[in-house]
Amino acid sequence: MPLREETIQGVLRDRLERHPDRRAVGFAGLDRSIDWMTTAQLHRAAAARAAWLRGAGLEAGQTAVLVSAEPRFAATAVLGMLQIGAVPLLIAPPAIQGVNSNLAEVIRHVVGLSAARVVLLPRGMEKTAAALAETRPGTTPIVGESNGEAAGELCIGVPDAQATAMLQLTSGTTGLPRICVWRHAQVLAAVEGMAAAMRLSDDDVFANWTPLYHDMGLVNNFLVCLLRGIPLVLMNPIDFIRRPALWLQVIHDAHATETWAPNFGYAIAAQRITDEEIEGARLDHVRGFWNAGEKVHIGTFEEFHRRFESRGVRWEALKANFGCAENVGGATFTDPDGPLVVERVESAALYERREAVVAEASYAGETERLVSTGRGHPLLRVHVLDAEGAPLPDGVVGEVALESPSRLIELLGQPEATAQVIRGPYVITGDLGYLRQGELYWVGRARERINLAGVKHDPSDFEAPLDDIDGLRKGCFAAFGVEDERLGTQRLVLVCEVAEKVERPLSEICDDVRRRVAVRLGVTVGEVALVPKGTLTKTSSGKRRHLHFRDLYLGDGLTVLHRVGAVRPEP
Repeated sequence: MPLREETIQGVLRDRLERHPDRRAVGFAGLDRSIDWMTTAQLHRAAAARAAWLRGAGLEAGQTAVLVSAEPRFAATAVLGMLQIGAVPLLIAPPAIQGVNSNLAEVIRHVVGLSAARVVLLPRGMEKTAAALAETRPGTTPIVGESNGEAAGELCIGVPDAQATAMLQLTSGTTGLPRICVWRHAQVLAAVEGMAAAMRLSDDDVFANWTPLYHDMGLVNNFLVCLLRGIPLVLMNPIDFIRRPALWLQVIHDAHATETWAPNFGYAIAAQRITDEEIEGARLDHVRGFWNAGEKVHIGTFEEFHRRFESRGVRWEALKANFGCAENVGGATFTDPDGPLVVERVESAALYERREAVVAEASYAGETERLVSTGRGHPLLRVHVLDAEGAPLPDGVVGEVALESPSRLIELLGQPEATAQVIRGPYVITGDLGYLRQGELYWVGRARERINLAGVKHDPSDFEAPLDDIDGLRKGCFAAFGVEDERLGTQRLVLVCEVAEKVERPLSEICDDVRRRVAVRLGVTVGEVALVPKGTLTKTSSGKRRHLHFRDLYLGDGLTVLHRVGAVRPEP
């Protein structure tokens, strides 16, 4: 039997034995109450879940799928699965997926690939449960989140260190997601590297609203805190969307020192939280407001800082991180004791040659400000490679690759896809970026690049020109290329959500979009399509699904309020 410290369960058991009465996880309510559980209390609650799951037939080594955003249920269910020695796999629920989702298809796909023994579904998914019961006789679907409250015997099994520890979905932007396989050593290495990069100590407290079905919530918060013995307050992500002020109130009440959110979370906070809602709240004690999961916009952080500087938000506390499911947890981190590193680069060189040329003070052309996502944590190395896999010099955009002890073992059931992701010593992330003096700057996603007359653009390039157009919802757009035989290249299509109350004529908004993009980027927009609020739902991690909405656009699957530009081609 391997040493139990070599497994997640071994570390959890040691934490329980050594510090049973230490605060472990608190669950925040809309009324600002925080229901704290000690390590022993949390494990006893998880043991009740484990007994319930065993009764449903779940055994060590089998996969259990969980579709939930409710933090108490998700946390105790995941921990109960780990106590059994089962393999957790989490999926975002319908309330998060929203319209235009293929959740039922994703669940069927995931259950088929993983041979899941148990699937926990929220109420409202009875039809999906019935379909699974009929088509997957070896799978037990359970609907509802109120079971498993009875006492159960607390027993943390310690599996073989070489066994699969957890499964994680990639944040697929179109089609069906892939499943990353993580072993114990990979997860433990990720936690060790992250803790070192963030310089965590026993004095830290985390506050988190990002959900456990995303690796930012599951690894960067839940597992890091459980395995390092750091108190963690969990919020329901739906509560954050309904009432963003709760996030800052909980940070104040818990005296949290570390917190995480995607860029859009900081934008929502700055735009929607009123002074009255956070009266008396102080945020001086926060060492790290970590921004991750999507492109970090310096303008968003500047707005967040201006808005809450009077509440104690320090510029030095604003941090950036890059990570991906293919490499467990976060990979690069801003120096915890230093400020963000930001470059102002020439737009023409970035878009036309994919080179990040730092703009001189006298430069009169268009520029972009790019935020460094920091340096690789102490256990990994970051590389930027060209199309042939050769390293690129500083300032040249290429594909981001990691040499890492926490990289995935495989993409479950997909050997060809695995070979594309794991190349020699590298895990290929599918992200575009460049290095400068060891700092990684994220630029975009390789698969989503748009080829316009030989010049490749990332969809994120179009965010800045669209950002302040009156009548559009900020950050709610999809950008993609459509092949045009007449032009002999791709034609750019921008699909944008309109604001809830629009006073301008829609045709005027479309003209404004085309003009702004032409002036800022020198790019001709083939078509602008305006769609209703709530159409362009993001992935569970907050990423835009440009290719997904390209497919809907080509298949007449979008409700368009107004469009300007070329006639849409046949799919």
